[in-house]
Amino acid sequence: MLEPAPGLYAGTLSAKVGEELWTVVAASVGEGAAVLIYPAENEQRFTIRTAGPMRREVVDFDGLALVALNPRETDNELATTP
Repeated sequence: MLEPAPGLYAGTLSAKVGEELWTVVAASVGEGAAVLIYPAENEQRFTIRTAGPMRREVVDFDGLALVALNPRETDNELATTP
């Protein structure tokens, strides 16, 4: 895998290695955050997985992965009150 920027890794992994790596990353992320984007047989041709507290959340909209700002963030200027 390459690290083109600090904390950003890119590479081509087998499904098994990718799953094992994600298991380790997700278990050790702590207060940080991790995002995994990998090829998939869907309309967008990729799937997004996240771990840890995120400022944005992935929302399924009729089979499409969309990214929404998390309304629970207090500093989010688009936040709504329940």
